[in-house]
Amino acid sequence: MYINPKPRLELGKKVFLKELTKDSVMKEYDVTEATVNQWVKEYLQSEGINPIPEVISAPNDNIETYKEMSKEQLINELMLKDIEIERSKKGYAVKGGGRTKEFISINSKNSK
Repeated sequence: MYINPKPRLELGKKVFLKELTKDSVMKEYDVTEATVNQWVKEYLQSEGINPIPEVISAPNDNIETYKEMSKEQLINELMLKDIEIERSKKGYAVKGGGRTKEFISINSKNSK
């Protein structure tokens, strides 16, 4: 079903702000979840919001650095810290990223 761009942006906004659920939009407009996600992405882009947050490097524990960050950067930093904490609970750390990602055991015991 074709929906004009303006209503798509409104629907994307309402889903993003959780005024509507993806399921309700999918049923009412007979579209897939991927389509609803695309509408949300279009809305975010129209507002100048990056739908995929940039991964930022962890700053030193300097409060001034945090004060200079945007809300999106602070949320991203918090998520990175949560991931690091969960990994340390499981006994490993990660060095690098992508194809060069390396898992390092932080326990002296063998994991097998």
